Amino acid sequence: MVNAPTGDAGRDRLDEEIRQRLVARDPEGLAMLLREHGATVTRRLSFDFPNFGPDEVDDALQRGLGKAWKHATSYKPEKAPLRAWFYVICRRIAVDVLAERAKSGGEQIEEWATLPDERSGETNPVAEILREVIETLAPLQRAVIENDLADPSGVAPAERIAQEVGTTAGAVYNARKKAKRAIEKRLKRRGIDGENLSRGPGASADDETDGQIQGGES
Repeated sequence: MVNAPTGDAGRDRLDEEIRQRLVARDPEGLAMLLREHGATVTRRLSFDFPNFGPDEVDDALQRGLGKAWKHATSYKPEKAPLRAWFYVICRRIAVDVLAERAKSGGEQIEEWATLPDERSGETNPVAEILREVIETLAPLQRAVIENDLADPSGVAPAERIAQEVGTTAGAVYNARKKAKRAIEKRLKRRGIDGENLSRGPGASADDETDGQIQGGES
């Protein structure tokens, strides 16, 4: 058993060891990933998906481990902490489960999957494009935006996101700004004005804390 180093530097060294083991196809890397980050990711999934039971949360976690193993070489430490990368993988699996339920008539996909002016349950092509764009973001940016979209206020607390994904509140604020700029640019390339996509109820007019996808200078 590997003892976890303490402090940010120690955590970074441990995450790098996990990454190297995963890339080298060492099963101990999976065990370490689960041991170091599994509990936090499980708590976050339970919070984000209240309709999931313990078995469903565990299934998303286990499938996430499988994807982390398969796609270990895609993880870039300079772009996001290991926990954020792993959390995004597991969250996307959980969202896919909801989508499958919606298609089978078992359950509606979570509200943020449609834009606020399209809550009738009908398919919204713009919402689908928005989701596709969000999936192209860097792991930390994607985790921040998905948390914002899932939060009733439209902006999830930076401190909470930072704690869950293993980074700082400052990094969360920075990732949010970069993500909004990237989303607007990518939507414009597809003929959509990102400045007019509002989160709807609960959104604020403040540039930093509103729920709109706003642009800015890159």
